[in-house]
Amino acid sequence: MYPNQQPPQNQPGYGPQPPQPQQPTYPPTPGYGPQPTYAVDYLDQIAPPPPKQAFLSGSFGKIVIILGVLFVLAVSLIIALGGQKKTTTVEAMASKLENIARVAKDTHKTIKSNNLSSTNSNYQIWITNTERETTSLLDRAGVKKSSFDKEMVAEQKKLRTDLTEKFDDARLNGKLDRVYANEMAYQTELMITQLTVLAKKTPGQAFDDYAAEAIKNLTPIHDSFADFDESKD
Repeated sequence: MYPNQQPPQNQPGYGPQPPQPQQPTYPPTPGYGPQPTYAVDYLDQIAPPPPKQAFLSGSFGKIVIILGVLFVLAVSLIIALGGQKKTTTVEAMASKLENIARVAKDTHKTIKSNNLSSTNSNYQIWITNTERETTSLLDRAGVKKSSFDKEMVAEQKKLRTDLTEKFDDARLNGKLDRVYANEMAYQTELMITQLTVLAKKTPGQAFDDYAAEAIKNLTPIHDSFADFDESKD
């Protein structure tokens, strides 16, 4: 440019520029241009839930089945044990016969009345026969004497001790015959009641026949003890 020469006016690129019109903006057309992205969590939320497992499937189902089998076995065992306990009355009778036989035998030699001595002899025969039948019945049922209830056995032994002491005192006081007859009338009545219960709740026909036969043979002995009268001897 020469000295004193003025720059050209209103030439493009020189001097202040007029404002340029802005280009209009349009929303993006679907399917064209960059697409929005979604977070993985959002995709998991809108995805259909996985199908539910069956109630008895998997480990839980196996546990339920095992527990069910154990429950059935436990119930079966309880029923089996309950069936074996039906012989409890017979076991108590066997233990009582064993102890009462000792008492009857030990007291027999000190009885003065002939009628009472005869009744007691019949009673000892009945005890011997019934004790043998009781033992045989329990053997066939697979019940051993060693398996008897310990508390029940102890009670029967205590009864023998108590009766022995009672009859010894009665003998010293000259009242043995009357005291013995009254006590044995009571003991034989208890036996008849016990056998009657057994006959009603018998675990088998053999037990029923055993109880019926024992009651039939013991009843006249009980009546003889109950009817004892010293004045009629």
